[in-house]
Amino acid sequence: MAKFNAERESDIAKAISFFQNTPGIKKSVAAAKFHVPYRLFKARLEGRPAQNTKGGHNKALNSDQEEVLRSYIDWLIYCGHQASLVHIRLAANSILRSAGDTHVLNT
Repeated sequence: MAKFNAERESDIAKAISFFQNTPGIKKSVAAAKFHVPYRLFKARLEGRPAQNTKGGHNKALNSDQEEVLRSYIDWLIYCGHQASLVHIRLAANSILRSAGDTHVLNT
């Protein structure tokens, strides 16, 4: 997956503006004029958002809850237990339940 490039996104925005304000121009011509990849330009025109707008993976825990989960993992390591993915998910779900949240992580 490609990294976010602000300059490229700026060029794509300029190409989209040019394309929308110039009647009868082809998409390939607008993409070539601003030196942007045609497929990416076309995807932005169709509404696909930029890479940086997709958000992070952890959308369930807030920052305080995440800190508690990290402390729990550190405690498991200190006690000599393996912090497996199953145990981490169970702990995260327990934190969410105790906070009254209805969202549960996939197990």
